Amino acid sequence: RNQSFYAVPDSAAAVGQVFVQLEGMKKKDSLFHLVTRDYQEANIWFQLTSGDNKDMEAVVAEVEHFLDAN
Repeated sequence: RNQSFYAVPDSAAAVGQVFVQLEGMKKKDSLFHLVTRDYQEANIWFQLTSGDNKDMEAVVAEVEHFLDAN
């Protein structure tokens, strides 16, 4: 496994390339399940391998903490 595939890209340009790839998918609205069309709001999608709701609660708490701080 290439661990770099499982991280947010380091630069804004690289993140932009991810959006370009999503826009090019067969299902044209795939990108807009993640962001609004004006890019002002986003959904965050996590897939946890543990299947434990307590783990998801911890992730949600960390994300909320990050958003409050930023």
